[in-house]
Amino acid sequence: MNISDLSVLLVEPTRTQAQVITGFLEQMGTTLVQVATTGQEALAMVLSEGSDLVISSMHLPDMTGAELLDAIRQDEAAMATPFVLISSETQYRYLEPVRQAGVTGIISKPFHPAKLEQILRIAVETTDPLPNVGELKVLVVDDSLASRRFISMSLDRMGFEEITQAVDAFDAIEKLKTNYFDLIITDYNMPEMHGLELIKFIREESNQSSVPILMVTSDANKSVLAGVQREGVVSVCHKPFVATAMQGLIGSLLAESD
Repeated sequence: MNISDLSVLLVEPTRTQAQVITGFLEQMGTTLVQVATTGQEALAMVLSEGSDLVISSMHLPDMTGAELLDAIRQDEAAMATPFVLISSETQYRYLEPVRQAGVTGIISKPFHPAKLEQILRIAVETTDPLPNVGELKVLVVDDSLASRRFISMSLDRMGFEEITQAVDAFDAIEKLKTNYFDLIITDYNMPEMHGLELIKFIREESNQSSVPILMVTSDANKSVLAGVQREGVVSVCHKPFVATAMQGLIGSLLAESD
């Protein structure tokens, strides 16, 4: 799909800002643009009509952009819709739920049109199935339902058929006792027992100490990431992420483990 073929839903309550963003999209050749001013209006349009891409502000009259994304991710038909947030918001409590739910990109205001074009190109990227992964068993560990569903959906599109979900590290440990996995994908920030502690358990106390592990995290702290790698994570995928980036990391992981 080309950028000019994209059907875009812009969720923006401010008329002036909506006109500015629509103008940028038209300059890039994207003319199939609908505008919604509230979260409920946008959700109804996505669920009934579908969209190739949703671009939303954070603060809407009836909900946040994070809540809109979470609602989209919970619908079976719409959950794969790429979602871009445009916001001047910097607070962790607003941005972290968006990262966890599988946002395609976050653009800070004010932004340059080139940044929007970059995100649009990411949105039209597609993943081809990885070879010979249908029988491989994958464990996805994340306390966010939206994140688990988004990661599992991305894995399904890559050709994985045996995908197990764990709601937290403790659930993952229980599943490790009775199942063997070829790949583990885990979040870092989880309540009570975080991803680093889970990895340490896998490497030191489980019977699957050599299983490839991919950490998915929104934490950019260098000391945290260094600790993760010391405990035996083979690769780290940063949130927000796109399926093509994750696919590349998984392909490398599996090739190294052969």
